[in-house]
Amino acid sequence: MKKSFLLITLIAWLISAHLLLVNSDCAAANKPIDLNFKNTDIKDVLRILAEHEGVNLIVAAEIEGLITIRLHKLNFRDALKLIVKKHGLAYHYQNRVYQVYKPYQNFLQITYQNDLLTLTAKEVLLAKLIQELNQKCNLNIVLDPDLAKERLSMAFKETPVTEGLEIILNQVNCEQVKNNSVTFIKKRALVEKPFSVIYKNGLLSIDAQQVPIDILARRITEKTGFSVVADHQLQKKVSLFFQNLPLGEGLKILGETNQLQVVHTEKIWRISAQRSGSLRVSFVNNLLSVNAEKTEYLVLIREINRQTGANIVADQQIRGSITINFQNLPLTEGLNLLFEARGLVVEKRKQAYYVYQNKTR
Repeated sequence: MKKSFLLITLIAWLISAHLLLVNSDCAAANKPIDLNFKNTDIKDVLRILAEHEGVNLIVAAEIEGLITIRLHKLNFRDALKLIVKKHGLAYHYQNRVYQVYKPYQNFLQITYQNDLLTLTAKEVLLAKLIQELNQKCNLNIVLDPDLAKERLSMAFKETPVTEGLEIILNQVNCEQVKNNSVTFIKKRALVEKPFSVIYKNGLLSIDAQQVPIDILARRITEKTGFSVVADHQLQKKVSLFFQNLPLGEGLKILGETNQLQVVHTEKIWRISAQRSGSLRVSFVNNLLSVNAEKTEYLVLIREINRQTGANIVADQQIRGSITINFQNLPLTEGLNLLFEARGLVVEKRKQAYYVYQNKTR
């Protein structure tokens, strides 16, 4: 009898402790928040909210950007929902931990007719794409397990399978190795490419292809005598070519063409990741695709020139940024969509496109 009484007492205590934990979680989630943030890193905002509420929260590494928001008398969950919705994010709660992540809007369509491949992919896992290719085209492709989480977005039409596979592999910097009837896919080995930095009579020239930014910054410092420092956390390779520009103008082009932020403080030029805005431009089979978020017009035009090989000349007085997303348009149609609706004129003269302000508006 005494043992039964002790057992019942223990069970009652455990139930009470569980209810106390649940209630404390609910109380934390319902505690009013009154905070104001202006141009603050979104990770810092989420961390402050979690600390304010005393909850566990994990933010995915790929999430970045600045946020300006006023939170007035909101509980934790409502504040979190507002922030993730504003930035196209998502969250879930499991095992007493909130996890904030970037949801992927996947889309994959593959058709194979008359030995020609047509593919449209958006944020698709490479493993999934290879699996579909094996089924649709009767291939035997084996993917390196280290590439399972690679994602890609691309499109091409009516292309021979061998050429289509090469396009896909170039997109993710991979190569194929054939062994009898099996094709193995692995990451392409990195090859150090030579590059040049010349500084003469106060003018800078750079010719670089896929050079680590820290190595390029060190070489510029050695050649110019000015301190150019890359953020130690910045893992990025850059490509650019220009000749005989003043140091400041050359570094500005380095930043704009590689989505980097270049800031001059006292006697140091600092290079870091671009905090706001993103840009992706592709030109496959003469079709232009652009995904731009808060991107300066001039930066976008330079990137389109680089990807397409077109000669697009822009009025240097053009200012402002653009957010737009479209896929697989002919170059002229894409340029019209980008600029004409925003009061800019696109005019083709001989071998060049000219973009300038519409003076009549």
